[in-house]
Amino acid sequence: MGLVIALLFLSMFGSVGFVRGDTETANPSTYHKAYYAATASSTEWDCPNTELLTANYNAIASSDDSYYASPTSSGKYTYVRFEYNLTKIASDNSFSLTDIVNINILIEGKSSYDIACAVYDDTDSLWRNTNSSEINGIFVVTSSTSDVNLDFDVNSSIDDYLDTNGIFKVSTRNSVVSEGISIDYVVLTVTYNSLTTPALFSPTSGGTGYSTLIDFDWNVSTGGTSPYTYEIMVDNDLTFGSPDVNVTGINVSNYSYTTGLTPATTYYWKVRTKDAGGAYSAWTSTQNFTTASFVAPAITTPVSAGSVSTVTPTFGWSASTGGDANYTYELMVSLSNSFATTVLDLTGLTGTSYTMTSNLTPDTHYIKVRAKDGLGNYTSWSSTITFVANPPSDGGGGSSSSSTTPVVVSTQEPVLISTPATTTTTSSNTSIWYQIGGPITYTIGEVKNFFMWIWESFVGLFKSNQAESIDVTLGSNTYGVPKILILFGVAFVLYAMLNGNGNKGKKNILFKKVKKWV
Repeated sequence: MGLVIALLFLSMFGSVGFVRGDTETANPSTYHKAYYAATASSTEWDCPNTELLTANYNAIASSDDSYYASPTSSGKYTYVRFEYNLTKIASDNSFSLTDIVNINILIEGKSSYDIACAVYDDTDSLWRNTNSSEINGIFVVTSSTSDVNLDFDVNSSIDDYLDTNGIFKVSTRNSVVSEGISIDYVVLTVTYNSLTTPALFSPTSGGTGYSTLIDFDWNVSTGGTSPYTYEIMVDNDLTFGSPDVNVTGINVSNYSYTTGLTPATTYYWKVRTKDAGGAYSAWTSTQNFTTASFVAPAITTPVSAGSVSTVTPTFGWSASTGGDANYTYELMVSLSNSFATTVLDLTGLTGTSYTMTSNLTPDTHYIKVRAKDGLGNYTSWSSTITFVANPPSDGGGGSSSSSTTPVVVSTQEPVLISTPATTTTTSSNTSIWYQIGGPITYTIGEVKNFFMWIWESFVGLFKSNQAESIDVTLGSNTYGVPKILILFGVAFVLYAMLNGNGNKGKKNILFKKVKKWV
């Protein structure tokens, strides 16, 4: 329950309690008006009247026994009427007219004769001063030279006693003509169902590690007039000068912020309630929370200062945390630790690995990665990793699992290494010895390289300035074999190698090996 106790002319500051109006000097004030009439010739409660002068106004607005003595007129009744602007009072105290459950009027004064009061029923357009189901109290006091109190309540059908502007009217008069009344003060007390301030649940005050996409939760208010709506404010500034969240008209006791806050930032938040009558609760106490840091990824492969046996390596990194969880990654590879120029600069990677599609040079490379969330927030760059991309042992450009068999070949022409101690020379035969020069190891990448080696070797062997035949020793016998026969023999062997085995159509094993080299 809320309670507003006011003297006649109230200077309200949103407080709930007894508020004095001694300093009011204007009539009417923003809350009340006071009138007097000393010309009525009947006992009607509402008659032509005049607003009180300032001095008289101040007397009634005080409880210090500064009486207002109403003027008298021969043969006339004296009236003093008061009007209270309950719309203004309710607005300034954060409740609505429909929240009111009781209105009490206390009038202190004195008269040589009876003094009476009445309250105006705006719905029925009449003044009431007898007890009923809606009003009850003391409406008439007999004469007294000392102070007496008129005291009554309106506790039902409150809106019947307010006009369309929320004005509540009370009137006093004496019961004898040509007599006046003295008013010490008039006190209005309004009791209403106060609209409670919601309590904040989540995020908890001082909590940390909250997502940038955060749910706010608070309890439901009570009092006032349902249904309720809520207003929430969130800001990284305690003064809420430029709030990130400022939403009204929320009809449930929670709110999900989907735009996203900034990672690793302390925020402040508060909520208040508005009821169906337009009254507001007080703001909740301000609470704070901190969003989680947006953690940068860490490179997992290759290891730092290591080497890889491939020029198309796969890079891997850990997943980021924090942010709004909708991560993409940016990967940079460079030959310089300043990354002034890059070998690779990819953005929008959705996974946590990437395999090169082009060959790296066998040099030291530098690699780093960072994450971006769906709100456009970036992590810092990961630590820079260095590695060397080495070709596989076969010298190929692919991964180390794709290998070929090295072949020992020679591109040197045969050279004369010795002449027999005894050389037999005939017109048709000279015996000499040749060998193919020192071996050179390399991998044949094309078929033509293999046959080029054979061709160049035999060209050297059969130079025109050498003998027409070659001595071949079989056991103890030496034969002079014409070069032309050797040439045909080699050609036959090559033919057999390339045409398979017999008529079975199966390719020769050596032919398969040559194809594999290719």
